[in-house]
Amino acid sequence: MSDGKGGNIQMNVGKNLANTVFYDCTGNMEETVYVDDEGNGIFYCKDGSVSVWIKQGQKVN
Repeated sequence: MSDGKGGNIQMNVGKNLANTVFYDCTGNMEETVYVDDEGNGIFYCKDGSVSVWIKQGQKVN
């Protein structure tokens, strides 16, 4: 979430999610995030918006 300038943050989401791909289910970001074998990924958010990252292949009801 950003109330100003967008950016990115590297986060560790745990080794149980290693080697997975995430997408922004809000559609604000078109790029996907690859989580490496240590569970680290770089997650992005545009200026003044919200991004909700979920595992690729999962759908939001």
